[in-house]
Amino acid sequence: MTLKGKLAHKLHQLQKRVSRDFKNEGHNPDLKTSMRISRIKELKKEINKS
Repeated sequence: MTLKGKLAHKLHQLQKRVSRDFKNEGHNPDLKTSMRISRIKELKKEINKS
């Protein structure tokens, strides 16, 4: 798997976790979610660079 493929896989996993977190009513986003969102932004930049 190429570097871009690995990054895309990690990005997708994070996006799934964040979307599940937002869908879950009664659970407000916490530190983990905000860290995941910031990591998603970093991964998108890395993917666009390569």
